Amino acid sequence: MSGDRPRVAVLGSTGSIGTQTLDLISHFENRFEIVGLGAGHWSPALAAQVKRWEPELVTVARQPADGEGAGVSLAVGEGALEGLVEQLAPDIVVLGTPGLVGMSACLLALRQGARVLVANKEPLVSAGDLVCETAKKY
Repeated sequence: MSGDRPRVAVLGSTGSIGTQTLDLISHFENRFEIVGLGAGHWSPALAAQVKRWEPELVTVARQPADGEGAGVSLAVGEGALEGLVEQLAPDIVVLGTPGLVGMSACLLALRQGARVLVANKEPLVSAGDLVCETAKKY
């Protein structure tokens, strides 16, 4: 943990898990720092989250339309979630992405020693042994 507050990345920030996570953290924002947000695409919801939390890096799977995301440190495309985790080295990663979208980012975060909060069953059903072994090792 760097500084006084854990650095948090919320992957899948505009979905149900992500928005609920950010809502909960808003009640304790002096205890956490949101450093990264990841979403499938640029949207008004993501824009509002970026304005509210001012993360160091934002990722989207699809290229935003012209002008969207301007002035934001933005990574786009395949590998962007892993890049966010690698670059920011958050203390806590909330994995609220659908399916196996965030699997590589999950494993990388575990290897970096982060706490990973898995909010869907797919990573554990598909690769539970690997996820658990990686968590134990790091």
